[in-house]
Amino acid sequence: MKRLSRPVRVSAKPVFEGRKFRVLIEEYEYEGTRFRVEKVEHPGAAVVVPLLEGERVLYLEQFRPAVGEWVLELPAGTVAPGEEPEETAARELEEEVGYRAGILEKIGEALPSPGYTSERIHVFMARKLERSQARREPHEILIVKSAPLSQLIQMVYDNVIRDAKTIVALVLCWHRLRLERS
Repeated sequence: MKRLSRPVRVSAKPVFEGRKFRVLIEEYEYEGTRFRVEKVEHPGAAVVVPLLEGERVLYLEQFRPAVGEWVLELPAGTVAPGEEPEETAARELEEEVGYRAGILEKIGEALPSPGYTSERIHVFMARKLERSQARREPHEILIVKSAPLSQLIQMVYDNVIRDAKTIVALVLCWHRLRLERS
């Protein structure tokens, strides 16, 4: 199969720089045609499925001002400068739910919205959890809960869990555990 050539970026103009991302207006050329795109540059993120005994999962009910709702989601966060995604997953697991993982395994990646953002979400599964101390940031308004993985998967299908990174992570974890059993 012949691979297509990539468009060539002609220019990039930053229009906003925030704490976690920046917005660019980029101009590209492809086969004699020029076009502009708005792009959110994001350093990436990590999400972690914390597994307790019996396939119970620790998850969060967190207030998200951007949507003005309480959202059910897994611990996750933005990759800090100089940090590897695995370090981000371990940090977020401890900060948000107060656990450390004896085993932290990468089980996939997701591109949440490649039409406008460079964000890449690294998905991890955490096992052999040991209690530690949660260290939440002031803006993190959340409650830690636990439920069987099978119940969380049903909550995805019932449209109770709507956070995309959480859906991807739960489905990947569910599939991985089923493969391990076979």
